[in-house]
Amino acid sequence: MYQLRSNILLAIVALLMMAQIGLAQFPCNSNTPSPCLTIGPIPSSPVPSPPIPAGAQGWIVGEIRAFAFGIDSTPLIKDLEAKGWVECRGQYAVRKDFGELLRAIGTNWGAPTSNEFFVPDLRGLTLRGWNHDRAAPPRYMTSPYLGDRDMSSRVKPRPEEDDAAPTTPGANPGSFNPTTGSFDPNHVGSLQADQVGKHRHFVANATAISGAIGSLEFTSNTSSDYPPTHYTDDSKIQKEFGNETHPTNAYVMYFIYTGRPAAVIDVPAPALNATAAERAAYTAKGSTRLCRLGDTACINSR
Repeated sequence: MYQLRSNILLAIVALLMMAQIGLAQFPCNSNTPSPCLTIGPIPSSPVPSPPIPAGAQGWIVGEIRAFAFGIDSTPLIKDLEAKGWVECRGQYAVRKDFGELLRAIGTNWGAPTSNEFFVPDLRGLTLRGWNHDRAAPPRYMTSPYLGDRDMSSRVKPRPEEDDAAPTTPGANPGSFNPTTGSFDPNHVGSLQADQVGKHRHFVANATAISGAIGSLEFTSNTSSDYPPTHYTDDSKIQKEFGNETHPTNAYVMYFIYTGRPAAVIDVPAPALNATAAERAAYTAKGSTRLCRLGDTACINSR
């Protein structure tokens, strides 16, 4: 009996201590008595999270994350760069300076020379999972089970490197298959333009207009039909619709983890008196460069 009373007293003391630090024995919901299980008092103002140190567990070189801020948060962007995270904006980097990133992504996104490679340029793009030889079950040869049915329309991420390749060793346009030695559309890094899948339109009480250029055009005989007109002439489509087919979307910034502190440098366009070689190098490499943080030679080379 004495032991039972001692256990009861200890339980009561434990509950009182839990109540003092904001904890109790019941989970919080509308059907439970008060007090309920909480995680301490809610602060009156948000507590800022401490910065994540560079090289923290869980970061993988070549990993891409979406961030909900823009270039107006320059101090935050610079802080992320110092931790190894840089925006995916197609910077070129020296291979020996970012060996970890090169080993992770290779030249999937292109290379201007044999000594450099490109970071992915994801500005304005929607990401899609690699088809990776996906095959549909025999009885379900339809979307979405087939995956990418327009793989043949995929293109190189850096087509300008095809122009540089004959005179620049190591230049390649990306999405490059080392086994075949050529571009491979079924490869990470390939791009695909917007397009509309095959479909049909029903136009009631319609009469074909003869002499339509480029494609067949219909116009409705009655004003009560919906839609009242149906055009496939490009000049009219541009007036009625946008310039691309896309889902409802929101802008974010994509960053990639390089594995070491970095600095993104804007490379100015060549001067009016620049040589042809300087202009060609700028065209091939683009307007941004990736340097190791503290590498003054690289940072000042612009």
